Amino acid sequence: MYNVNKICPNCKSSFVVSGHGWNKKYCNNSCLIAYSGYRGAYTGVPTGTVGAIAELEVATDLMKKGYEVFRSLSQSCSCDLAILKNKKLFRVEVKSAYRNSNNSVSYPEQSHNKGHKYDILALYLHRENKIIYRPEIA
Repeated sequence: MYNVNKICPNCKSSFVVSGHGWNKKYCNNSCLIAYSGYRGAYTGVPTGTVGAIAELEVATDLMKKGYEVFRSLSQSCSCDLAILKNKKLFRVEVKSAYRNSNNSVSYPEQSHNKGHKYDILALYLHRENKIIYRPEIA
């Protein structure tokens, strides 16, 4: 085991992480929520439902932009949505995102979803009801 000293970006206090907690950024969950607003968009709503809300918001936006939208029927699919326009097919991965107090956008990394492939990443900011596409789409 090893210990790593870190500084919480919210309260600026020093804390120690050990073992597998090396990627921990905040001293506790209260600081995580206070700094980022993470999980604060829908109180008491299961995370799977929050993800479905994001996918449906992105699907609606894409349909408004003229895309045909196809949603996966399984959580184990390689992407969340497939979109078609002008005979071109794209795979879309949707992530719930949040804006930090420093105005940057954060979202869960793909490290645990290495099998997922996509052409477009859609970041849905629940509190702002805003979608950021990477790369941008027309």
